[in-house]
Amino acid sequence: MKGKATRGGATGGRILGYAKEVLGLDASGREADRLSIREEEAALVRRIFALYADNHGLKQICKILNADGIPSPRAREHGKYNSGIWNPTALSGNPERGEGSLNNEIYIGCRIFNRRRWVEIPNDNRGFARVQRLNPESEWIVRDEPNLRIIDQDPWDRVKARQAEARAARDTKFNLTGNPLAGARRPSPFLSGLVCCGVCGNDLVNVGDRWRSKAAGRQACTNSSITSAHLEERALAGLRDRLLTLEIISRFAVHLQRELDAQRRSVHGQRDDLEAALAGARQRAAKILRRIEDEDDAPRSLTARLKELETEEERLERAIADLPERTVIRLPPITKRCIARPSPNSNGIWRPARPAHRATRSAR
Repeated sequence: MKGKATRGGATGGRILGYAKEVLGLDASGREADRLSIREEEAALVRRIFALYADNHGLKQICKILNADGIPSPRAREHGKYNSGIWNPTALSGNPERGEGSLNNEIYIGCRIFNRRRWVEIPNDNRGFARVQRLNPESEWIVRDEPNLRIIDQDPWDRVKARQAEARAARDTKFNLTGNPLAGARRPSPFLSGLVCCGVCGNDLVNVGDRWRSKAAGRQACTNSSITSAHLEERALAGLRDRLLTLEIISRFAVHLQRELDAQRRSVHGQRDDLEAALAGARQRAAKILRRIEDEDDAPRSLTARLKELETEEERLERAIADLPERTVIRLPPITKRCIARPSPNSNGIWRPARPAHRATRSAR
């Protein structure tokens, strides 16, 4: 492949605006080919660059192309991209890797081969995931082919200048520093990744103040969007009506008590051994103390032994005192009024609803 790229042959996959042209067999009997410009697609590439240079957004350009019925470069008869819908990532891509219609240098007559490589990284499923890695520039194969130029230098420079401005505005907005990941991730809503579309099955994503399916961006889902307030109210209402019931809370308390008791037995099961050792040390110390009191000429070794036993008693008492006591789950009295309709206070915290008439101190 490197030799073919050096000779100017067609390498890699399909590129929007170009077609593979077979020239025949060369002197060594190998099939010779090259890239040639496809005028219909070249006009589409010029239109995309002109729209972006005229301050049209990526999503706006995709809407224009989809409305005109132009299929995307990755449209297939079968498979994931059979819808042929344009996506903003097909235009923006990755500037460092030359991905995306707005970043491919071949449109200005510069072909680059061996820019990247694929490596396999083990994943959690005992398999491998293929990811891209950028090769050093010294390993790139760069060829200037003016006959393949589609975009003039002026629109190319305007597009690159606008991309640089967009990246600078993004970095300023999210307070990016030397670390490219610092501040780039916005706080996600608490329902993110937990809600899916009932029509297409894709996850719902938060766009502004509304939630919609991921497939809605490429017009592959007919389900409408929902406001954040409505979605959160429905989710909280389900938790409130189905989980905050007397039966479920009581069962939860029983299981939690069993789990805490099991942890206490497994972690602090030595309480009985420590208490038995403490009782034995106290008995031996009492015997030695009675012997010292009864005998006037008791050996001094008994006094030293008594001090050792007293030290052992203190150590065992501290060890027993450090062991936590048994935790007993005691739930407050819960009524149906408290469970049925909680309401948010001024701080956004859910509190049980108060009864209509406050009870007197004597009644409480």
